[in-house]
Amino acid sequence: MVVVVIAWWWVAHGLSILAHQHNGEKGRCSRRRNAGASVVGRASRSIVQEEREVPEVVLDGVPSALRSVCKIYVTVNEPDYEQPWSFFAEDEAVGSGFVVEDGGRALRVLTNAHVVRWASEVRVRRHGLTRRHKARVIGVSHEADLALLAIEDVEFWRAPVRPLGWAGLPALYDDVAVVGYPMGGDNVCVTRGVVSRVDTMSYARGAPALLVVQIDAAVNSGNSGGPALDAEGRVVGVAFSGYAGAADNIGYIIPESVARNFLDECAALRRAKSSSTRVVDASFVANVRLCALGIAAQPAENDALREYLKLGDRSGVLVTRVAETSCAAGVVRAGDVLLAVGGLDVADDGTVPLRGDERVDLSHAATSRRAGDTVTLDLLRDGAVRRANVTFAPLPRLVPVSDRDRPSYLVVAGLVLMPLTLPLLEAEAKYQHHHHDTPPDDAHLLALHSSSLGLERAAAPDAPLELVVWTSTLATDANFGFAPLCCDLPVLRTVNGHSVRSLSHAAELLDEADRHDRFYVLHFEPPNARPRDLIKVVLAIDEAHKANDDILRRKSLPATASPDILRALDRPPRPGRPPNGQRARGRRR
Repeated sequence: MVVVVIAWWWVAHGLSILAHQHNGEKGRCSRRRNAGASVVGRASRSIVQEEREVPEVVLDGVPSALRSVCKIYVTVNEPDYEQPWSFFAEDEAVGSGFVVEDGGRALRVLTNAHVVRWASEVRVRRHGLTRRHKARVIGVSHEADLALLAIEDVEFWRAPVRPLGWAGLPALYDDVAVVGYPMGGDNVCVTRGVVSRVDTMSYARGAPALLVVQIDAAVNSGNSGGPALDAEGRVVGVAFSGYAGAADNIGYIIPESVARNFLDECAALRRAKSSSTRVVDASFVANVRLCALGIAAQPAENDALREYLKLGDRSGVLVTRVAETSCAAGVVRAGDVLLAVGGLDVADDGTVPLRGDERVDLSHAATSRRAGDTVTLDLLRDGAVRRANVTFAPLPRLVPVSDRDRPSYLVVAGLVLMPLTLPLLEAEAKYQHHHHDTPPDDAHLLALHSSSLGLERAAAPDAPLELVVWTSTLATDANFGFAPLCCDLPVLRTVNGHSVRSLSHAAELLDEADRHDRFYVLHFEPPNARPRDLIKVVLAIDEAHKANDDILRRKSLPATASPDILRALDRPPRPGRPPNGQRARGRRR
């Protein structure tokens, strides 16, 4: 009996000890989870206690801000770049937006440019309401991926609504709430996260780098254009991109400074239009471009290079090229060392201070400014420090980031000619006509002709305004044998010995040749061409006109040139029926 009692006591005592240890560990695990940290070992207990003392942020202002959030319905009429005279069948897309006050004190709806790209109709529905109201695009910046919508129906504004206020650039670890209409449902969706990084990046291929805020809240298809709000319901940015790679929960927002600059520029452009024409046409869309310094520079981190440049204890970057049509032309020279821009010291690695210890790329010093802003540049030239003023302006580019409402084209005996634009390059990468085994980004670079393609216009009076490329060939007897030469978008350099400045100029040169010559002689430059390495295409003019008539009839083309080219030639478009595309499913942007 005594043995049994002793055994029972030891078992109970052991269970009590185990239970006490288990409860202690459970309490510690719970506290660690509540603190939001994964801490192991006694040495980290102080860290856990400090993190537990941080109060939880409550986003009290978000519910009241929801009334200003909108769902955007877009009917997309996207052109077919393989057949630029036609369009794909109409598609439906959904995005997000929110009510803001523009620079002219009017209430508008702000969204992303890619949400309303190729839109034939835009309708907007406010949160909590049921009716969709027609809207029109009055401002756009494809480089900043922002668009401004006007809703003229007074019923849209009848229910109480206030424009969302703006907050400054959020700090790291700040809580944000992304509001919008992503895929997965019809009602408004709110996702919460924190600011994980502030950096610079290009929002579109070929565009200057802009300030961007990275968050760990999901930004899914349909969220684009929705507001990112702070705890008080103020806008810290505009959702525009989610990372589609292997990482999860990486989203990007356009910071409020970029959005507010866009709104101010839209208002300024509309005021300028109004002062020149007295009436702003309803079809006028303010096209906002980003400012750029227009220089190429390399880091000055190497000790020998620094000694050669006589930098001493100063820091900066070596200017290697200055665009002829940039705001820095005539002020900055190749070989100068750029020390500071507008009071921001340039580091040897090409960064400038943002706030505190945060640094971003030098491009931020220009893209954060508005056109017309004047700043002082500090330069080191021949060992002496100089100061000069520049007035910021957008950089004229040979390859636009966006197209107009529809792409321009010209058909010459079955040769399809178009201006080189980034949408065209993206379409070529998507169609994968060239270099099927090459990733789209590399195909894009190949289509850009690598280093042989200048991105900015030259200053000479006869310099090209745009690059005209040969995109495809419609088979006819007149162009027999030439189709294989159309590879990687060769650039049209001359027509009958005259340099080509633009597509409309090429059309004028062809029109002039009709009166005096028997042949069209076209010289194309292939990508990555060596000097004097050209493709010659010779077309009999009489046969070319017959081929054009045959193509109009056989392919149901509306005309052998786009409306803008016909207007440049003062010719009315011929009637025709564009071929239909394939209907695609609705999508969220």
